[in-house]
Formats: sequence, C-alpha cells, structure tokens
Amino acid sequence: MSIIGQLMKINYSGIITYSFYNEPLLDDRIEKRIAYVKKNLPQCRQLITTNGDYLTLERLQSLSK
Repeated sequence: MSIIGQLMKINYSGIITYSFYNEPLLDDRIEKRIAYVKKNLPQCRQLITTNGDYLTLERLQSLSK
C-alpha cells in the first residue's frame, strides 16, 4: 500500500512537505502529486519549499491550480 493510502486509512490531516533533494520543482510530476494528495487527503496542508531557480510564471500558475 502506498504512503498516501496508509494516510487515508488514518484520516491524516497534517502537513505534507515536498523536498526532492531540496528542490521539489525538479520533479516534472509535482503538479500530479499535489493533485493526487489534494484529491485523497483534502484535509492536509501541502507545502513546497524552493529556492525559486526553476520557478517561472507558468509553473507558478500550474502549481496554483
């Protein structure tokens, strides 16, 4: 079972933080991951910490959706 599946079983409502080697925007699938968590754990708060090197206006808009 996936980690998200395990968290769903316990109705997790804490924080999920994305780091991916300290730069989560290197992950081309980050938007899909965020959407998956939002769908399955809507009560969670999701955080991204980035230095902004890979942040563009288009990426920001994509992440905001």
